[in-house]
Amino acid sequence: MRKGLLCSLLLYLSCATTLCAQVFQNLDFESANVSNLPSGQFEFVSVTNGLPGWSAYIGTNQLSQVGHNAITLGAANVGILGPQYPFDTQPLQGAYTAILQPGAFDGQGLPASIAQTGLIPAWAKSMQFLAFLGYTNDLVVTIGGQSTPVVPLGSGSFGCDVSAFEGLTEELRFTITDADGNDLNLLDAITFSMESIPEPSSLLLTALGGVSLIVFLRRRRT
Repeated sequence: MRKGLLCSLLLYLSCATTLCAQVFQNLDFESANVSNLPSGQFEFVSVTNGLPGWSAYIGTNQLSQVGHNAITLGAANVGILGPQYPFDTQPLQGAYTAILQPGAFDGQGLPASIAQTGLIPAWAKSMQFLAFLGYTNDLVVTIGGQSTPVVPLGSGSFGCDVSAFEGLTEELRFTITDADGNDLNLLDAITFSMESIPEPSSLLLTALGGVSLIVFLRRRRT
């Protein structure tokens, strides 16, 4: 009888821990609570309203406000774009897209980042997302403080292997490190997937195979 009660208690505690684990929020950035500004206008809003669930940073400085429809020229900036987009910028998906612009801040060049802590699903093998980047090498993704290689998947899609963090509650952070601030960097549609991310060498072999096939077909036609 006591053994049965103990097993039931352990099962309850296990389920309660799982249910109470903090899940990631607003991975598509569609939860923004901001005004529908006319085209060409911008404002500054609280991080809670602009990027619900996320924290925003310039270097190590945590921000209390972020820009809404604000794009800078040389100054560091973290913000949200939408539903009206400045300078003919196109959303990556949906009505809202996050923006990260490193650059000048308090007299020095600093990276821009957003982060939040949540549960990596126990079934997740990869994390995939959409991004528009000035330079791909400027994007750094860390999970639990560990840098995770970013693999281009084509058509503005990127992926990271998260299999080492399955079922763990960790901080997820996206950072743009380029300090000149002249590049527009957009982030959107972050999802976890059961699909594994192919190794970069496999992607290269696939690309080379496609090129070889095209060359072969052209030679055959001639």
